[in-house]
Amino acid sequence: MLRIFIFNLSGRIILVAISLVSIPIYVKYVGVANYGIIGIYNSIASLAAVFDVAFSNTINRELARRTSLSTDPADTGAVFRSLEIFAWVLAASFAIALAAGARPLVDDWIGAGKYPNEDIVGAIQLMGLLLLLQAPISFYGGCLYGMHKHGLINAINIAGALLSSTFAIATVIFVSPTIKGFFIAQFAGRAALVSGMASAAYFLLVREIGWKTLRASTKVWRRLWRFAIGMNGIGILGLIANQADMVVLSRLLSATALGNYTLARTVSQSLVTLAMPAYQSAFPQLSRTVSAQDSAASAHTFHRFSRFLALIIIPPGVVICGFSEEVLILWTHNPTLAASAWVTLSLLSAGSMLYGLSCMISAVQMANGAVKMMLILGALFVVLLVPALIFMVHIFAQAGAGLAWLIVNLAVVWASAALTLRRYMAGETLNWLTKDILVPMAAVALPVAIARVVFSGPAGSTSALATLVTLAATTPLLCAGVVPEGRAIIVAALDSGVRALKRCGTKYQRQ
Repeated sequence: MLRIFIFNLSGRIILVAISLVSIPIYVKYVGVANYGIIGIYNSIASLAAVFDVAFSNTINRELARRTSLSTDPADTGAVFRSLEIFAWVLAASFAIALAAGARPLVDDWIGAGKYPNEDIVGAIQLMGLLLLLQAPISFYGGCLYGMHKHGLINAINIAGALLSSTFAIATVIFVSPTIKGFFIAQFAGRAALVSGMASAAYFLLVREIGWKTLRASTKVWRRLWRFAIGMNGIGILGLIANQADMVVLSRLLSATALGNYTLARTVSQSLVTLAMPAYQSAFPQLSRTVSAQDSAASAHTFHRFSRFLALIIIPPGVVICGFSEEVLILWTHNPTLAASAWVTLSLLSAGSMLYGLSCMISAVQMANGAVKMMLILGALFVVLLVPALIFMVHIFAQAGAGLAWLIVNLAVVWASAALTLRRYMAGETLNWLTKDILVPMAAVALPVAIARVVFSGPAGSTSALATLVTLAATTPLLCAGVVPEGRAIIVAALDSGVRALKRCGTKYQRQ
């Protein structure tokens, strides 16, 4: 389990790093206003991903179950082929729909006048090509996860991200510094990614069950449709909650303001991305303890992973909140952009930190099969977020969107934690809030606040960089020092270092 978590966490960190390194280059060559179009694509892709999740999780679950149960190879092949056909048909449907609706989308919603130097309709149509590959990527990735090839899937994802970013950077620098050029390069990289995933999935599956077993069957649909629909329901609410801001703001903000918000949002969402490996590692263990009706083990697992999640999210989250302008300048080298977006980034990062920390609450809900509770809480989040966005943006412009995101997360995360833990882990709410969340947060927030008060240099200066580097190095250690899991990691690292030094000393003496 630890090895799987390390694979997933390392993969997430590397993918986030690739994105953060690439984005300033895109902004420099295509412009911050045009970068907002990429944000619109991300929202459209997230909408399509809701439907991808249904069969991606289904093939993941089915292959994992069939591997452990040693079921009929013909049945496994039927599941694979049936869902594969559905993935490609769904992808083609999205691609055709987006290409056909490009003109109305631009005229009635986005507004072509915001981007006078870009062929926005052509860019939207190219987005359709990217959507053509999205569902298959999700499907083949689900296959590899279901076959427990976590290292392989992360390696392929990293290689694909590097390839896509390299193609895109080379295109906007040397060939065409336009949004259309960017999307064409991304399509080439994604095509290589889906080819790698499909080849790996086919090789592993055919080696195990044979080529002739890969035949579609209508029986598969009749047996699995309920599970897929349930996943879609939760996914749709999650999508609306995560993408409502881009949908609303694409209508309310100017092109430049939308681009600024998109950049701030990209940084803040990296905190949520870091939370997913912990969720993926904790959920199976919680499922086992819940099934065994071992409440003590469930509580222990929940608190252990909650504190580990705090070690991952709180240090970078608090540093970004406290030094958002410095982070933006050092990242984009654009003081004007940083001056416009730093407040938005601070608010968005605080909300995303809360959202990421609530992943363990979601793991408890899923382990206990609390689908109804998840649907109600998801609907509550949407009902609160959309009007809050509209109201706050009219008062505070783009920063209002960040404030709405923070307030709604604060309210819903607390409600979700209180209801979930009271029902499934009675008496653990206060322990979670204090020991798992507030204590690690205080250990990081205090030195960051002191550094914020003491630091007085320009945001883009060498002293600002030195301050950020110092905080990046010290805050994880301070956070680790106040939780048992963190102290254990520090002790293990020191012990490994001492043993390594002893081995080096012994080897030197022998020489």
